[in-house]
Amino acid sequence: MIDTDKYEDWTDDFHVWEQYVKDIDYEPDRLLIADAPLLLAEVKQLQDALKEAVEVVKEMESMAYADADADKFANHALEFIGNVKELIE
Repeated sequence: MIDTDKYEDWTDDFHVWEQYVKDIDYEPDRLLIADAPLLLAEVKQLQDALKEAVEVVKEMESMAYADADADKFANHALEFIGNVKELIE
């Protein structure tokens, strides 16, 4: 997993990024650098979602082994699936 903590003090000021990008001749590199703040934000969002998914799966596992209400378990599973779908769409 990418350690995003090392990017904590990055600037989201577009003018700073623009200075880096304007000196790069190769278009794909320029686009990648320009998108770096967006990519970092998405990585952080996905990491948070994975952490939440692990917690939900642990909860569901404990519900499955306990005498959990089947409807409550199914609702929990459907909510989890809906959250994952919303995140990736």
